[in-house]
Amino acid sequence: MTTSLRKDAVRSRRAILDAARELYRDDAEASFAEIAHEAGVGQATVYRHFTDHRALLVALAEEDMGALEQRLAAEPIEPGSLEELLREMIAAQLRSQGLIAAIRAGEVEESQVERLTERVRTLMAPRLDAARAAGLVRPDLTAEDTLIVLAMVDGAVAPLRDRDERERAAERAFEIALEGLNLRA
Repeated sequence: MTTSLRKDAVRSRRAILDAARELYRDDAEASFAEIAHEAGVGQATVYRHFTDHRALLVALAEEDMGALEQRLAAEPIEPGSLEELLREMIAAQLRSQGLIAAIRAGEVEESQVERLTERVRTLMAPRLDAARAAGLVRPDLTAEDTLIVLAMVDGAVAPLRDRDERERAAERAFEIALEGLNLRA
């Protein structure tokens, strides 16, 4: 009996995270009642899994980061890996504007944000080294610079409400930033 309850709890948590991710796609204003409705569970179930809005935001961010880390662990690090990772992270930014806005607004504790940022640095570092060794990027480029690029792209898309506009702005901002990352002739 405990096993079936556990499976049910896992299904409920998954449904809550999926519903929150979709509702937070553009903004993080959805209430637990709205998330519960979208997930097909009771509001008490949402609170059983997540004590508050912050806990849910952190769980979403942690899940996204964990999935990215797991996927990248299976891939070889090649000179083009840095650009691929940056593009993938920008695509994730576009899918998670509500979550990012909530983080930007201070709805997630700074220590948790720093832990996530450190995980991004860890993903970037070997890819940056490979790109630098291959002469694909400026020799003075740092992992911090790649975070600045992600912040610049976020700044370009954050004020836009239309998803297509966001995609075009993100592509253009990254294109411009990429020129600054690359070696100049």
